[in-house]
Amino acid sequence: MALHPYTIIVGSGPTGMSAAYHLDEDYLILERDTHVGGLNKSIYLNGFTFDYAGHIMFTNDEYAKSMFQKLVGDNVHYQAREAWCYQQGVHTLYPFQANTYGLPREVVQECVVGAARAFLEHGDVDPKNFRDFKEWNRKTYGEGICKYFQEPYNEKLWKVPLESMSHEWLSGRVPKPKIEEIIQGAIQPGVKNMGPNALFGYPLKGGYQALVNGWKNLLDVEQVRIQQEVTGINVRHRTVTVNGSQQHEFRRLITTMPLPLLVRALEDAPAEVRAAGESLQWTSIQCVFIGLDRPHITEKHWIYYPERDLYFHRIFVQGNASPFNNPTDKNGNPLGMGYIAEISYKDTPAATGGVAIEKTLEGLKKVCLRHPPVAQGRCGEDDQRVPGRT
Repeated sequence: MALHPYTIIVGSGPTGMSAAYHLDEDYLILERDTHVGGLNKSIYLNGFTFDYAGHIMFTNDEYAKSMFQKLVGDNVHYQAREAWCYQQGVHTLYPFQANTYGLPREVVQECVVGAARAFLEHGDVDPKNFRDFKEWNRKTYGEGICKYFQEPYNEKLWKVPLESMSHEWLSGRVPKPKIEEIIQGAIQPGVKNMGPNALFGYPLKGGYQALVNGWKNLLDVEQVRIQQEVTGINVRHRTVTVNGSQQHEFRRLITTMPLPLLVRALEDAPAEVRAAGESLQWTSIQCVFIGLDRPHITEKHWIYYPERDLYFHRIFVQGNASPFNNPTDKNGNPLGMGYIAEISYKDTPAATGGVAIEKTLEGLKKVCLRHPPVAQGRCGEDDQRVPGRT
């Protein structure tokens, strides 16, 4: 039997739920998972709160700010970002390109000279003329910054040759400091508030799941169906098939499915569309949740790691996003520190389960995040930990 709401929305992540909220018509949300929320969900483990990858709230759009207010109300706090980069045993402020102060002198010199040369040779060139992401980096920041951060980090993150990537997506996402700021950040500590998320918000309690709960309060939950995997879409007949059998009719379809899955589900897609869908590439993120039984290890919020010998490319310090993300005693004193390690991969992760957890713990020990440093350049003693999870 076919059901026929005016609009069918595939996916209950923030995009799908926002679409439903802003529609002035009947809708039906189809979610393949057992819970709504997409990647905005949180889990709770041994007193720790972990999100599905690091999430924060930041925007300059006034309407988006008003939506945050509707979703979480007073259950939010804002912080000045503590974002850092780590290389050669040294933490430098984010963004790396404007904060090389503290690195070995020869590294700083190489970065500043390269940036100055790039500015003199290419400063007047319209970035639209750069062929790809690699050329954009080289001609924007110079060889030194690319050598020590931009290229190793982005290759570690994206898992593809940088010359195979475009650079049009960079606007507003990657800080582009002036040459004066690069020089200033080489001779003295730079500024912390560079970039779009220098001030960010995060739910005080409940993790990022709090936003999902806010959406659920704004929507008609009777129009949300879970465990409904879309297995077929017929555009000509305007039907969606779920779980291989039940059909839903629609007049309008909004889908947030990953594009490769969407193309495979289209029953009447032309051959050239199917071929284009199969040619798409993507990068996935493995998240390893680590809860340590020791609080106050770091005051940082997240740290970028370009060096290839470390398993992860970024650590999101979940326990510093909100004090309620860590377990506490009866007086509210924190008893631990939670981390999310993010690891990019193509096709399959380099490790899974316990091996991924051990690789993450080895990396945390190398970068002094398993115990506060007891002296400059020396980590504290090893610790006990609660079980990790991937």
